[in-house]
Amino acid sequence: LLALSACYTNSSTIGTVYEENKFQLAEGIERLELYPTHNGIQLNVRDAVALREFVRDYGENGDGELYVNFPAVGLSPVAAQQTQGLIKQALATQSLNPTMIRTGQYNTHLRSAPVVVSYRKLSVLIPRCEGYSDFTITGNNQPVTGFGCAYFANQAAMIGDPEQLIGPYKQTAPDPIRRSTVYENYIEGTDPSSENGSRQETQFGE
Repeated sequence: LLALSACYTNSSTIGTVYEENKFQLAEGIERLELYPTHNGIQLNVRDAVALREFVRDYGENGDGELYVNFPAVGLSPVAAQQTQGLIKQALATQSLNPTMIRTGQYNTHLRSAPVVVSYRKLSVLIPRCEGYSDFTITGNNQPVTGFGCAYFANQAAMIGDPEQLIGPYKQTAPDPIRRSTVYENYIEGTDPSSENGSRQETQFGE
């Protein structure tokens, strides 16, 4: 017994795998910088694609308004007007309301400062899994530190819409006419299925 006790290494008891690797949500800021030229705002192909993808992500994952902050110095009124026009055009392409734009200014001493477009976005924090302890320390029959972290990190990385962790999925509104028809047919004892029954049949083979 004394020999066995000498080989025993005590390790602290840690929480459950779920408690150690909870999903966490954080609100961050997504931003895009548009740099004016002496002729105003003229986007090349790469910048035009970046703006389009930025606005598309805003429409899918943005929270609140779309902020457009102009530098206090160095930007002509023409460039400012062109910028708002480009952003409104990108919003219209995604069928988004242009009234979501909020404009402002920020102080800078640079004459070539960019126009900063930004929005708030909710994201899932992916757990960091560097803190693995020695797998041989199992004297108290507890899971090692970091056990299950890779699984939860993979799950967090696959979450496309963080809102799914907060509330139930959005559902389309029910059809009241169809519902009343089915209910009446059920009361009368008739077939409540649709008249387009052929669309609901599936055949395999000959």
